[in-house]
Amino acid sequence: MTSLPGMPGRAGAPRPDVGNLLRRALVLVVGLFLVALGIALITRADLGTSAISAPPYVLSLWGSWTFGQYTFAMLVVLVAFQMVLLRRRYQPIQVLQLAAGLVFSAFIDLAMWITPLLTPDIYVMQLVQLALGIVVLGIGVACQVVPRLTYLPGDGTVVALVLATGVRFSRMKILFDSLLVAIAIALSFVFWGELRGVREGTVAAAVLVGAVVGWVMPGVKRLAGRVGALPPAG
Repeated sequence: MTSLPGMPGRAGAPRPDVGNLLRRALVLVVGLFLVALGIALITRADLGTSAISAPPYVLSLWGSWTFGQYTFAMLVVLVAFQMVLLRRRYQPIQVLQLAAGLVFSAFIDLAMWITPLLTPDIYVMQLVQLALGIVVLGIGVACQVVPRLTYLPGDGTVVALVLATGVRFSRMKILFDSLLVAIAIALSFVFWGELRGVREGTVAAAVLVGAVVGWVMPGVKRLAGRVGALPPAG
């Protein structure tokens, strides 16, 4: 797995700018919260949830843990999978994914806690909230990517699979997201004998979030540059 820009490297390399690291970390945390909020908005619209959240959301409908707790449990499994898959090529610094995953999982529960009234029962309003959630989620992903500090374990797993197989990232991302949705569907039928937690909103998020990220990324980069939260050049 490639090293993370801006992190300490070889002996004798320039020491990182602590202020820059803190600002980038702040942008990352903001991004994680926006991703969680976007997922909560999509989920509260009752039109499904995002692909990465589909298995833990289905489990939260069945079990006694919260949405965020099941999310973190899945992220731990994904990091362990990366370690097994890459073995000696796994870089210990990638354990930072767990820290990002823990914060993200806590934000999932926080976002669900602050959005209980956002449960429209008119389909048109559900679609409006779905669209809003997709936009917020896309902005959050851009904020998460721009600082280039670490990955969430879902994206880290896609990177690990790319390194192990040589498949292009874009194709592997589609395959991985499709697998997560398939797992969520299977869990739904195992627990209830019918489809729950996966609907048209899941498909819409999978298709449209990437487009939103591409649309907002230049603006997020400009804003991060103004506050000194971009990784050092080179």
